[in-house]
Amino acid sequence: MRQLTPVSVSRLKSYRLTELRLTLSAVLDCRNPDAIGLSLSDLTDDANWDTPHALAEATIGRGAEGILVPSATRMEDNLIVFPPNRLSGSTFEIIGFVEPRLYRDST
Repeated sequence: MRQLTPVSVSRLKSYRLTELRLTLSAVLDCRNPDAIGLSLSDLTDDANWDTPHALAEATIGRGAEGILVPSATRMEDNLIVFPPNRLSGSTFEIIGFVEPRLYRDST
C-alpha cells in the first residue's frame, strides 16, 4: 500500500491479507502496454486513472475474468479479478491469510 495516509493506516487494522490460488480461463495480459497501444505511464499514473478504468471496463465488457497489469511500483505485476465474470471451470481457493497487527513507534 504505497499511498498510505494516517486515515488509511488506521483502517488497515480491519483488513485481512489473503493468499489465493486461482485458476482462470479468460485473462487479458496487459503487462506489456505497448502491445495494446498504451505506455507504462498510461497505466501507472497516480494522478489520472481514466485509462486504467477504461481498460478495466472494456475487459469486463468482453467477459474476461481478470486482467494482468504492471504494478505502479514497477516491482511486480498485479492480477485484477472480476468475480462476476467467473467462468464455470475457474477456481478460487484460499491458501491462507494474515490479520495485520499494526504497531506505532512512539519514539
